[in-house]
Amino acid sequence: VGILGSDLVSSKTWTNHGSISFETFTSSGINITSAINTTGGAGAYTGALSFTEGEVYKLTYNLTLNSGTLVGGNWYIGIGVSLSTRSNISQPVEGINTVLFTINTTGSWNLVLEGNSNFICDIAISSITLQLITPPDLTVQIGDSYKTFTAVDPSASEILVWNFEATASEVTQPIQIYLSQADDVFIDEVDLSEAYDITIMMWVNANDSTATARLYSHRVGSFGWTEIYLSGGELTAVLTANNSSSNQILISEPNFSDDWQLVTYTANRTGNVELYINGVSVANGDMTDIQVMRTTATLYLGVFAGSSNYWDGYIGETQIIRGQILTASEILTAYNRGIKGKHFLETGNEVAWDKFKGNNDTDFLSDETGNNDLTGTSVTQSDDQIKLKNYK
Repeated sequence: VGILGSDLVSSKTWTNHGSISFETFTSSGINITSAINTTGGAGAYTGALSFTEGEVYKLTYNLTLNSGTLVGGNWYIGIGVSLSTRSNISQPVEGINTVLFTINTTGSWNLVLEGNSNFICDIAISSITLQLITPPDLTVQIGDSYKTFTAVDPSASEILVWNFEATASEVTQPIQIYLSQADDVFIDEVDLSEAYDITIMMWVNANDSTATARLYSHRVGSFGWTEIYLSGGELTAVLTANNSSSNQILISEPNFSDDWQLVTYTANRTGNVELYINGVSVANGDMTDIQVMRTTATLYLGVFAGSSNYWDGYIGETQIIRGQILTASEILTAYNRGIKGKHFLETGNEVAWDKFKGNNDTDFLSDETGNNDLTGTSVTQSDDQIKLKNYK
């Protein structure tokens, strides 16, 4: 729980519970291959999952009716402990089901499939996912100083953009972006293999394009990482499984010295990676054979794993977009709009605000007067050098 977009049930095996009312019941991962309801109070459950009040989850699954009649009221799927204590219930229908759940009580609950009537009905459920779509709070560290920002209220959108912006002359040490949830502090998980599409856009200015310096890194020990770095006059995007196995794409002589450049890195959920400089695609590669780490880790900007290869120069506006691959034309548009006061998917003056992004990428609700009167909290540092903008 707490990692945006993560699937809580993908690693859970469903278990039979209640009275012996399933004449046939087998389970494998997230597929319930056959479940027959003959008496009330029976079903299947995932095992305890931890939920926090206020979190919003999207449940999706595919239901196939093997035999019988799917009568309203004879099957339920929801979050709870048992048939009598379930909450956030939904009555399944044949085909693809999608429902949003808002958690109203913090605790450990099961995702429960249950029958509560005497109708004989054999159903199969497959492709079950339960994903967190609530944006957690965001904490930004610059040197030894921290600033915590409250995310805007959740919606059905799973595409979130955190736009971190810093005045170039003030970015003289590494920037670390942290996500905090409940009492724990965890770092955004970037999974390129199965769960997410991702776009990373960074305005950068290097004093020395031949130095070894990281723009972006996300790593756990020696077992896997993603990163973008300069070394020996080459800009490289890399996805590494371990110290001896890596897959990378690169561009030679990017001409980074003493000028602002827009570096864009995209990766889809099957592991294909593309690298852009100033709105132009310069390299791409297929990384599907690499097993991406599946754990939490620090997401660093301007440093490698927090201790080496510091970026020699400046890092300006940075966007990390979870759940969306920007198109080539969108990336070129972002470059053409430039770094000074204009941002991708933004209109209006450069002020402190929260912004809501519509499905068509142009439908905005924004506080362009700087009154910060939208739902959620929009703040800046007192010296107005650091701004954070939450998109969704």
